[in-house]
Amino acid sequence: IGTRTGADAIDISHASVEISNIRINRTTDKGLSIGESAKVKVQNMSIEDALVGIAVKDSSFLEAKKLKFSEISLANIMAYIKKPHHDGANVYIEDIQASESIYINQKGSKMIVDNQTIMPRKIDVDSMYDSFMKSIK
Repeated sequence: IGTRTGADAIDISHASVEISNIRINRTTDKGLSIGESAKVKVQNMSIEDALVGIAVKDSSFLEAKKLKFSEISLANIMAYIKKPHHDGANVYIEDIQASESIYINQKGSKMIVDNQTIMPRKIDVDSMYDSFMKSIK
């Protein structure tokens, strides 16, 4: 997915969605992108070979169980503010399997993975989108 467009496999905004039993493979950007106040529940998802597994941003909420990640280049899970008129994201994940534990949690967001709080840090989101997360469109 995205070899010509730089697209995300699944992109959700302004919606409440439940996703279950899905496998995403070979996407050039994000496996699942959640933004702009979306509320998403995920159960049993596998993402392989992507820049970012799941990105949760801009006042959005993710509750997920049974996630599996492999061959993720940047981060399995990211929580951040892309548009300044929004607040951070809230991410709650149980039962995650990954070849590497890579999480990016921007200050202002909350991320709990398998009962562990992922400490927020300062992230220059504009710089990320101007460089390695720049769309190939």
